[in-house]
Amino acid sequence: MPHFNNICGDSVREFDVGEEVWIIYPRLAVKCKITELDDYFRKTEPTAYLFYDLDEPIGHSLSEDELYETKEEALNDLLCDFEEEVVGLKNAGVSKEEVKATGTPRLLAFKNDLETSRLKTLGFIRGAHNNIYNIHKFDDLPQEVKDEAQEMMKQYPHKEEGKDWIRISEKEMNEIIDEIYNEELSTEK
Repeated sequence: MPHFNNICGDSVREFDVGEEVWIIYPRLAVKCKITELDDYFRKTEPTAYLFYDLDEPIGHSLSEDELYETKEEALNDLLCDFEEEVVGLKNAGVSKEEVKATGTPRLLAFKNDLETSRLKTLGFIRGAHNNIYNIHKFDDLPQEVKDEAQEMMKQYPHKEEGKDWIRISEKEMNEIIDEIYNEELSTEK
């Protein structure tokens, strides 16, 4: 039985410019302010999604189904994402000990802080603007691109962990990993 059974991302509503929302970015739940509304598709199709720009360096607009009204909704989806990653590793035959000890690049991303996530995102955005593709690690980007990303960091607001952004704690991660890996043992008996 999964740790969280509710459907992830089930709250969809329209938001206004200036409104605060929560997003999953990239493996954190982050409170953001809507800076711009894109209703281009809505003009031709009345039921089309609206898209929003936020005060975080996402690299693209987000649709209304990617925004959350509350921290609890966003945290629930973040926990669902983590759980899905662990289930995928378990199904691929990765041992519980290996998952806990080393993780994978996708699991390790859940341990990043907001500043690290912002810097990596800005690095990849700047890299794409400079026609640099197929580089999957920030450290492998050219120094010029890393410097540009560092400079761009200054334009984003300070956000406080626990209040404006949250990540899954190491304790919660280990509890979820234990629960998922122990399911098999309890069903085999």
